[in-house]
Amino acid sequence: MTKAVDLAAGPPYPAPVGAISIESPVRRTVGRVFDFAEMKKVCALARERQIGLHLDGARLFIASAYTGITPAEYAALFDTVYVSLYKYFNAPFGVILAGPTALIVRLETLRHQFGSLIYQGWTPAALALHWVDGFPERFATAVRHGEQFLRALEANGRFKIDRVKDGTNVFGLSLASGAALDGLRTRLAEAGIVLGGAKGAAQATININETITRRAPEELARAFAAALA
Repeated sequence: MTKAVDLAAGPPYPAPVGAISIESPVRRTVGRVFDFAEMKKVCALARERQIGLHLDGARLFIASAYTGITPAEYAALFDTVYVSLYKYFNAPFGVILAGPTALIVRLETLRHQFGSLIYQGWTPAALALHWVDGFPERFATAVRHGEQFLRALEANGRFKIDRVKDGTNVFGLSLASGAALDGLRTRLAEAGIVLGGAKGAAQATININETITRRAPEELARAFAAALA
C-alpha cells in the first residue's frame, strides 16, 4: 500500500491518492472479511498522508457477528461508512451513509443534482428501523445455529462443506460422492427446504441468515440426510 501511494504521487505525472475504500466482507471473495489488524495499518497510513477513508460496509453487521468486532469499532477508523438496508434488515432497497455533518449535509443537494431522489424512500427506512432492533442478538443466534447445522452435515460423512478462510456466512455444499445435487434439491423442496444452484451442478451455496432459526439445527441436518435416500 505504501509503495502504491508513493508511486501515485511521484513523477513524472503525479496523481496523489485522494481516498482509499475498503470493502468488508468482500463479496467477490465469497464473504471473506478484511483482516482488522491490516485494516488499522492501512487507515494509519491514510491518516499520515491525509488520504480520505471510506468503509464499504454493506455487510458490516454480518462481519461483526463472525469477528466479534462491533460496527462502531470498524466505523471509528473511517471518514465515511456505507451500510446496506436490504442485505439483512429486510428493506427492499436503500443504504445508510454515515460521516461528518459538514460532508453529509451537502449530499441532499448532490442527490438532487444526480437524480437520485426517491419519494417513496421512507418505506425501506421504516422497515429497517423495525428490524434493526435486536438484529445483533438474532444474527448471533443464526450464526450458532448455522455452525451446528454445518457440523452435523460434516459429521454425516456424505456431505462436504467448503469453508472460506476468514469467511463469514457463505459456504459451499457438495456431496462426498461428487454427484449432482438435483435429486437432493428435489427431495428437500418436498420437505419445505429450498436449496439453490443450477441444474446439474455438483455444488450449491449456503448463506446463513436469520431464517435458519426457524428450525432446529439437528432437524435441518436430519432433513438433509433423509433427502439423500
